[in-house]
Amino acid sequence: MNSTTSRCHRPGCGFNRRIAVNKEGKSRRRLGCSTVCEIWLSRARRIALSGGPEAESAARALLHLSALLDARTYAAQEVPEFFETLPA
Repeated sequence: MNSTTSRCHRPGCGFNRRIAVNKEGKSRRRLGCSTVCEIWLSRARRIALSGGPEAESAARALLHLSALLDARTYAAQEVPEFFETLPA
Protein backbone atom coordinates (compact mmCIF):
# COMPACT_ATOMS: atom_id res chain seq x y z
CA MET A 1 0.00 0.00 0.00
CA ASN A 2 1.48 3.33 -0.92
CA SER A 3 1.44 6.40 1.31
CA THR A 4 -1.46 8.15 -0.45
CA THR A 5 -3.90 5.28 0.05
CA SER A 6 -3.13 5.00 3.76
CA ARG A 7 -3.99 8.67 4.42
CA CYS A 8 -7.22 9.80 6.04
CA HIS A 9 -10.03 10.41 3.53
CA ARG A 10 -10.97 13.81 5.00
CA PRO A 11 -9.66 16.51 2.63
CA GLY A 12 -6.67 18.30 4.12
CA CYS A 13 -5.87 15.64 6.70
CA GLY A 14 -2.37 14.22 6.51
CA PHE A 15 -2.58 11.56 9.20
CA ASN A 16 -2.68 7.83 8.47
CA ARG A 17 -5.95 5.94 8.66
CA ARG A 18 -6.63 3.73 11.68
CA ILE A 19 -6.42 -0.03 11.43
CA ALA A 20 -9.41 -2.03 12.65
CA VAL A 21 -9.37 -5.77 13.36
CA ASN A 22 -12.54 -7.77 12.66
CA LYS A 23 -13.80 -10.88 14.48
CA GLU A 24 -11.82 -13.21 12.22
CA GLY A 25 -8.59 -11.42 13.10
CA LYS A 26 -8.19 -9.73 9.72
CA SER A 27 -7.23 -6.09 9.64
CA ARG A 28 -8.50 -3.33 7.41
CA ARG A 29 -8.03 0.41 7.25
CA ARG A 30 -10.82 2.69 8.46
CA LEU A 31 -11.83 5.76 6.41
CA GLY A 32 -10.41 8.25 8.88
CA CYS A 33 -7.48 8.73 11.18
CA SER A 34 -9.78 9.36 14.14
CA THR A 35 -13.41 9.23 15.15
CA VAL A 36 -13.85 12.96 14.63
CA CYS A 37 -12.60 12.73 11.03
CA GLU A 38 -15.02 9.87 10.36
CA ILE A 39 -17.88 11.92 11.83
CA TRP A 40 -16.82 14.88 9.69
CA LEU A 41 -16.88 12.68 6.57
CA SER A 42 -20.36 11.33 7.31
CA ARG A 43 -21.77 14.82 7.97
CA ALA A 44 -20.16 16.16 4.80
CA ARG A 45 -21.77 13.39 2.73
CA ARG A 46 -25.16 13.99 4.31
CA ILE A 47 -24.98 17.75 3.76
CA ALA A 48 -23.85 17.29 0.15
CA LEU A 49 -26.79 15.00 -0.58
CA SER A 50 -29.43 17.03 1.29
CA GLY A 51 -29.18 20.41 -0.42
CA GLY A 52 -31.75 22.94 0.78
CA PRO A 53 -31.34 26.28 2.53
CA GLU A 54 -29.82 24.88 5.74
CA ALA A 55 -27.11 23.06 3.80
CA GLU A 56 -25.19 26.30 3.16
CA SER A 57 -24.87 27.17 6.85
CA ALA A 58 -23.99 23.55 7.66
CA ALA A 59 -21.28 23.63 4.99
CA ARG A 60 -19.81 26.76 6.58
CA ALA A 61 -19.76 24.99 9.95
CA LEU A 62 -17.96 22.04 8.34
CA LEU A 63 -15.31 24.39 6.92
CA HIS A 64 -14.75 25.79 10.42
CA LEU A 65 -14.47 22.25 11.81
CA SER A 66 -12.05 21.34 9.05
CA ALA A 67 -9.78 24.20 10.10
CA LEU A 68 -9.93 22.99 13.72
CA LEU A 69 -9.06 19.45 12.65
CA ASP A 70 -6.22 20.64 10.41
CA ALA A 71 -4.65 22.43 13.41
CA ARG A 72 -4.11 19.14 15.26
CA THR A 73 -0.54 17.96 15.73
CA TYR A 74 -1.47 14.29 16.08
CA ALA A 75 -4.54 12.26 15.08
CA ALA A 76 -5.86 11.51 18.59
CA GLN A 77 -5.61 15.12 19.77
CA GLU A 78 -8.89 16.39 21.21
CA VAL A 79 -10.75 19.23 19.49
CA PRO A 80 -12.74 20.87 22.31
CA GLU A 81 -15.16 22.82 20.08
CA PHE A 82 -15.89 19.91 17.74
CA PHE A 83 -19.24 18.70 19.05
CA GLU A 84 -20.51 22.20 19.84
CA THR A 85 -19.83 23.35 16.27
CA LEU A 86 -20.91 20.14 14.52
CA PRO A 87 -23.91 20.75 12.25
CA ALA A 88 -26.91 18.52 12.88
